Amino acid sequence: MNIQLSQVISLLAKNSGFQCIIHGVTIPFSFYQLASDYNTVSIRVVTGATYNGTITLTAGNYNVNTVNDELKAKVIAFCQSIAVPFTPTLSFVYNVNTSKTTLSISTVSTTITLFFSTNLNLGLFFGFSTNAIFTSVSSAVGDKTAVANPVHTIFLRSPSLKQFKNREWQIEQDTFSDILYRIPIYTNTNTYISNYGDSEPVWLVNNVLSAINFYITSNLSYTALNLQGLDWVFHFTIIEREKPEYISITTTMLTNQPQLKNEVDTTDTTDELDLLQEERDRLIKRVEKYRSKLDVKPQA
Repeated sequence: MNIQLSQVISLLAKNSGFQCIIHGVTIPFSFYQLASDYNTVSIRVVTGATYNGTITLTAGNYNVNTVNDELKAKVIAFCQSIAVPFTPTLSFVYNVNTSKTTLSISTVSTTITLFFSTNLNLGLFFGFSTNAIFTSVSSAVGDKTAVANPVHTIFLRSPSLKQFKNREWQIEQDTFSDILYRIPIYTNTNTYISNYGDSEPVWLVNNVLSAINFYITSNLSYTALNLQGLDWVFHFTIIEREKPEYISITTTMLTNQPQLKNEVDTTDTTDELDLLQEERDRLIKRVEKYRSKLDVKPQA
């Protein structure tokens, strides 16, 4: 989404900055959970000779059973396309009790490797974070729970609104963020995803705004979601605000130190000095009284 402003927005005050607040978003759930930017996995088939290649799953929305059927169909198609083609007997099964997927082949003298370690997003669908290697005598069982719909959050992002010292741990770890709003998914496909409520204000480093770009991604990729031509809507505010005063931490540390007591000012008035003199004399008399009591010797 590209917005070309008819009037350039510039900062007016010297000690100010722009803040962006998102008030709500409505997005059609028309995008695919299994998207085209992570639907490919490398494959190796060893059956006398070794054959390497890739298989591409059809983008779409699946459940744990249909995604297994899609993967099995693509593996069979690859085996039928190699120099010495054959049709393997495969069994890709999801266990409802363990929530794990098991990949098996009964064709003898054949080893198949799916390199999910190079595409962890696709591995999520089947519960594999490592390569899946299976033969006629050894099956491959997912090390994690299989999740056919791992997209659980949508992010509203803007590359043109440069955020001030804001970082994220979503697609990459500890990287500069362009996320403005987080939209959790609570509904099913072919419906609308809506989330309303003001976001935390995001400070921007932009001094001038003439064009603003927005895009939405899932929690799996930086690639913009394909909404299949349907419109989406959101409400946002950009406001200029005075920046809080910067106080150095060293200044703060010095301020927090206990203050030294000042010496008595020699310009104090005579009345104040007289009062201090009287208080001193009174205390001296009390000390002398206590001393005289201590000097009295006990009678025999």
